[in-house]
Amino acid sequence: MGSSEHATRDSRWRGSSLLGVVTAKQTYANLVYLFLAIPLAFAYSAVFMFGLVFGTFLILLVVGIPIVLGTILSSRLLAAFERALANALLTVDLEAPEDVQRGDGDGFVSSLRRYLVAGSTWRGLGFLFLKTGLGFVSFIGLFLFATALSLVQSPVHYPTETEFLTVNDQPITWVIDTAPELALAVVLGVVLLLVCFHLANALAAIAGRVAVALLDGPTEPARADSSDKPAPAVPPAPDESATDSSGPPASTDNDDTERGVGGESERSRDDTGSDSSR
Repeated sequence: MGSSEHATRDSRWRGSSLLGVVTAKQTYANLVYLFLAIPLAFAYSAVFMFGLVFGTFLILLVVGIPIVLGTILSSRLLAAFERALANALLTVDLEAPEDVQRGDGDGFVSSLRRYLVAGSTWRGLGFLFLKTGLGFVSFIGLFLFATALSLVQSPVHYPTETEFLTVNDQPITWVIDTAPELALAVVLGVVLLLVCFHLANALAAIAGRVAVALLDGPTEPARADSSDKPAPAVPPAPDESATDSSGPPASTDNDDTERGVGGESERSRDDTGSDSSR
């Protein structure tokens, strides 16, 4: 699969310009993708904590086996959701994988085995684990983004107090009640906002590459479709020995016979003419 060619939907977009990220629509699509990763990370953590960890402890009681298997198989549905989400918000174009083998048996056990041996099942599960980590990183980015917006909006709420962190139950705040502090707050807010935009684009680009590596399916149609078509019939090559024996030699013999008959008739006419002249 040519992932660099297939998975990139808009290669012309670039987020490298310093101020261009503010007006680029893709920047805000990346922000939405990262902010949605926060609740999804908590949801995936709950699913994996119960389905995999808790189910593994219950395997000895047999009850954990269907829990673990159900969690693994449900990850395919979650991976399909993540594939659609990435196609909608990121600059990727992912296809559903088609690596589940088609066997003769249609029973539950055989179907379960085909899904478990498919590589897309485990790649999707790995992506969900990584997406959980991305959600926690996005949570930190959300805090920085909220702080930047608070500083930029300082003139609207002037005088105001901005809270940054809480250390040992003691909030770290900044009271903005003078004009120089207000100007400094706006400048710092704009700079921090630009940094957040560029960080969001970088994280979204990494998430897109990971999605291409783990969620993308084949980019070319199955070769079985072309191999099933019968090959065009090739006409047999003419037999040169048969052509040589039946063609020109026969015509040569006929010509020689005709020449012999014609020669004898001419000689008989000549003999008859000579006798009459005598």
